Amino acid sequence: MNEQVMYPWERRFRAPVTSMPDWSPQAPNRVVYASNESGVWQLRAWDRVSGLRRQVTDHPVGVTDGTPTLDGSGVLW
Repeated sequence: MNEQVMYPWERRFRAPVTSMPDWSPQAPNRVVYASNESGVWQLRAWDRVSGLRRQVTDHPVGVTDGTPTLDGSGVLW
């Protein structure tokens, strides 16, 4: 069933869920969190200055544990 045919209560229960974010110690505007927006739990990076959010993992069974590097330039998982 696609999104346009779902009842409102069904869309609410299928809404994406996110984990608590993890900030980089030296770059607090760089954040890593897990989300099931893609249908499987994956890590996402968020640059709070530019507003850019991007998925950084694409593993078939999902990835939920990650952290930004100290300087915020990368993600470790």
